Amino acid sequence: MYKYSDIRKVHLEITSKCNANCPQCSRNFFGKPFDSLPLTELTLDDIKRVFPEDFVRQLKVMFMSGTYGDAMVARDTVEVFEYFRACNPSMRLGMHTNGSGRKPEWWERLAAVVDYCAFGIDGLADTNHLYRRGTKWDKVMESVKAFIGAGGHADWHYIVFRHNEHQVEEARELARELGFREFCVKRTGRFLKAWKETPFSPVLDREGQLEYLLEMPTSSQYRNQNFMEVYVDRDTAESHLAETEINCKVSRGPGRFT
Repeated sequence: MYKYSDIRKVHLEITSKCNANCPQCSRNFFGKPFDSLPLTELTLDDIKRVFPEDFVRQLKVMFMSGTYGDAMVARDTVEVFEYFRACNPSMRLGMHTNGSGRKPEWWERLAAVVDYCAFGIDGLADTNHLYRRGTKWDKVMESVKAFIGAGGHADWHYIVFRHNEHQVEEARELARELGFREFCVKRTGRFLKAWKETPFSPVLDREGQLEYLLEMPTSSQYRNQNFMEVYVDRDTAESHLAETEINCKVSRGPGRFT
């Protein structure tokens, strides 16, 4: 167990709202949003109550990553980053987003305060929307160019599926041209259901009707082999969970995060 005074890194979920509708996201059932998910967000006043200045000054890292929402959508996201930066000029700040929203001025302001922004872009103009449903390619590119053009450090996170695996190298080259700092290929493990590997994943509309299927990449280099090999069999999975040694970053003590 660690103490309040030992906390050095915070993953902040500022909102459960999102402009996209990704089929394998935790906020919906294969693309059909959960009616039970409350759509809400933390305001700057909320953040100041939860994270007083003394606490922020002890942190080394704070980042916003959307498990249930995209920080881009929340009203006070930039103001919250600016608050953290004012309290602790040396801490590392970052955000993960689909990038399909906001005006260029917003992204320029974000670039001035965060250390990085990871854009989830899973394909090119003709494929990105197949997983990042509801996003617009032109809007994503506008956001990326505004952020990078203002001096922001951007990373491109690319989840590989069958429909976009042929575009990985083309996307990598585009990332270089646009000025991304890093191009990260992500091998998803979300084709695993009930301990079994499934080659297909349904994509449903808001009424729950099937629209199309997502498919695993055909190339083994883009499949999460280690994950699948461990979890495709229930007995193997349970044995793995019972016997694997836990290496907790928090237990190694404060100041170990980069």
